[in-house]
Amino acid sequence: MNCVDVYGVGAGKDDEETAKPFIQTVQLVGAKGELVDVVATIDDCAMVNCIDTSIFEGARATLSGPGASMKVLRMANGVRIPSGGCWRGKISIGGVSAIGKWEIFSGGGAWQMLLGKPMLKAFAASHEYVADTVTLNTAAGTVTLQNELEASA
Repeated sequence: MNCVDVYGVGAGKDDEETAKPFIQTVQLVGAKGELVDVVATIDDCAMVNCIDTSIFEGARATLSGPGASMKVLRMANGVRIPSGGCWRGKISIGGVSAIGKWEIFSGGGAWQMLLGKPMLKAFAASHEYVADTVTLNTAAGTVTLQNELEASA
């Protein structure tokens, strides 16, 4: 069994400001070049990239098919969930693209997609916590993303 941590966790002080997730609409590139919009949570504590089962099933006709995965995903609370498979494909964010792999499992409605450390590494991303921006650095260029959660508040 190959068990992978999805999150890193730690205890915080009661007087700390509540952290807000970094939300960004991304486009998954389908097998024929079609784009599928998905709301992604950029999560630099997630050890893998994940896509919610219902989101993947809704886009399955457009995307390439899933592959098998033997991974078991360990949640922040210690619960272990077997991956429902993995999707490999291209993702576009703010006009730049990269290839990645996402484990498919139910996030229980908490998120549609998690962009974890593997995808952030692929984009050579840096997160500026004070300004709440993420900068992606690729051969095609550099783009700075604003947190869409803040924009919609």
